[in-house]
Amino acid sequence: MFLGTMSSKDWIIVIESAPVIGLADSSNIEIEMMSDKNSVTAGIGGDWSFVQNPDTGATLKFTTQRNSISNAYLHQLLRLDRIFTFTLTNKRNGSTHSAPYGMIQRQPTDGALDGKGAQTLDWAVITGDVKSVIV
Repeated sequence: MFLGTMSSKDWIIVIESAPVIGLADSSNIEIEMMSDKNSVTAGIGGDWSFVQNPDTGATLKFTTQRNSISNAYLHQLLRLDRIFTFTLTNKRNGSTHSAPYGMIQRQPTDGALDGKGAQTLDWAVITGDVKSVIV
């Protein structure tokens, strides 16, 4: 089934119970797993086997507009070293990614060289356990 061109408008990010609003038009919302789930290992005799990695950690990255009211909330979570839940949901196809524990990884760079990116902030949320349902 062709869903057309996806954009940041197709995704909803919720941290605790607060939706992240004011995403930048150019926001590349992505959730990146920290490790490969499966790999292959080979022994000296050429025998090989599959190896499953139990790591389910991930990083959620997104970009907000500089004037988004979500920036103050996200920065407060960072300042207080708060642990929170988050979900990422695709409104068009129903895919979801959720984590019972997450933290803001670092304060986003504010300001920009030659004005490029001065109107946006890049955020990264890390977690040690993400559950995904990809449709």
